[in-house]
Amino acid sequence: MSETQAPASGALEAGWRLFGHDAEGNPVTLLVGDTLLRRAHPGIAVGRHPALCDLVIGHPTISARHFRLSAGGDSVYVEDLNSLNGTIVDDRRLAPYEAAAISDGSAVVAGGVALRVERLEG
Repeated sequence: MSETQAPASGALEAGWRLFGHDAEGNPVTLLVGDTLLRRAHPGIAVGRHPALCDLVIGHPTISARHFRLSAGGDSVYVEDLNSLNGTIVDDRRLAPYEAAAISDGSAVVAGGVALRVERLEG
């Protein structure tokens, strides 16, 4: 799957881009605007199953619901959703339902998908 973005009305305002590739080298890009991220409660679910997730990564190493992106205060977090193949943020493997703050330049590995975090200014 090459690119997935959360539903938006109009152009993407300031937000976040998670981009990289899966284990086979196929590009993966996730785009999330700040407004949607702050309004989504309890967050934006990312995984393989389109009926269960807001953003879909169609790779067999990604769980049906793999991780969640959420905002709290001035921070953005990645939370593992008890995924089979795990979630790693900046070289630290998250326990199930553990959240870690991410920032511009952070690395997120979900199963066999390696992503880099980039802050987008609107």
